[in-house]
Amino acid sequence: MGYTLRVMRIDFDRLMSIPGSRDARLLARLRPALEEVWDPDDIDEDEEPPLAMPPEALEQILAGKVPQQDWGGEPYYEAVAAIYDDLGTELDQLHLASCEMSHLQEVENALKDAGAVAPLSLLSLAHGGVPFKVPRGEPFPCLGYLAPNDVVEARRRYDHISLVGIPVGLRSTIENFAAWLKAAALHREGLVGILF
Repeated sequence: MGYTLRVMRIDFDRLMSIPGSRDARLLARLRPALEEVWDPDDIDEDEEPPLAMPPEALEQILAGKVPQQDWGGEPYYEAVAAIYDDLGTELDQLHLASCEMSHLQEVENALKDAGAVAPLSLLSLAHGGVPFKVPRGEPFPCLGYLAPNDVVEARRRYDHISLVGIPVGLRSTIENFAAWLKAAALHREGLVGILF
């Protein structure tokens, strides 16, 4: 089994206006696909029931009434991923074999060794959470983001590091990350990532 990191640039003001917006058109667009994400019959009777099914999680986000818990967020992450898909412009995908999942951490370590500091972080983009309050989701999908001001700052910091001595495979991913930062900064947008 492999993993994919999907990266999108996104209008962050629009994204942050979603919680509590009661956007009926967005709900109508996203509900059909979210209804297919989980089958209620597949939930094991011995397991803790989910806080909500993904369509209900979307409704709660749009109503601004999500549970104030730090667990059970998988259906909320599915709903947020659907929001990202609807609002975002896909830039690229980073495909990882299951044995290469450590590649993200290796890239992060290479960035740090090159002198990078936050917000120049691929892990923030892949696994940094959601920019508004929802219960935390684990293990997949993993969501991350960089707000527009973080994109600009990360791009600036990238211009001050050296990739000399970084292995080609890691350098290639870092250069892709830099291209994503440049594309988002050009449009004055943020970046969001979905790792699944």
